[in-house]
Amino acid sequence: MTRHVPVMMQEAIDGLALREGMTVVDATFGGGGYSAEILRRIGESGTLVAMDRDGGAVARCIAQYGEDHRVHSVHSNYSQIRNVLKDMGIMHVD
Repeated sequence: MTRHVPVMMQEAIDGLALREGMTVVDATFGGGGYSAEILRRIGESGTLVAMDRDGGAVARCIAQYGEDHRVHSVHSNYSQIRNVLKDMGIMHVD
């Protein structure tokens, strides 16, 4: 298995201006490269919805974050993001 190395990690994360308690969607979880840093920045009161259409990516997310109350793994295409969030009862993301 190859390891995904995020491109321009610092620039991408800094551009999001993440803060404690935010609700964030990683709509292309993939290898989870960005999600670890997102979680670090949104802290214990934040929420991360990690979506991917690849079932393998979702399985990796569950294996990595299954016990983390902040992470919600979703097997879906990002084109369905509104429906997914609505089904989860999330009306606002940061």
